[in-house]
Amino acid sequence: MTLLCPHCQFKVAIPQPAAVVIPPIAPFICEDCGGVSLFVDGSIREMRPCEMDALKSNPIWEKVVRPMRIFIQRKRLIRKAQYN
Repeated sequence: MTLLCPHCQFKVAIPQPAAVVIPPIAPFICEDCGGVSLFVDGSIREMRPCEMDALKSNPIWEKVVRPMRIFIQRKRLIRKAQYN
């Protein structure tokens, strides 16, 4: 399954092996821009402000989502600087 990041339009390939179960609603971090979206029923959409606030109040934000987002955004800045 190929989907697009709603922030940067990066094509995201989501593997569909039988053993992997993706929850019906899950946070999604774009591997290209670091944008945080919501994976809902097989598609990716931008989070509403109330959904983002709910995610930020969850411990998973500080332990996983925020550090991963920062890592991806820094990687993107470094990559951009190398090409300029």
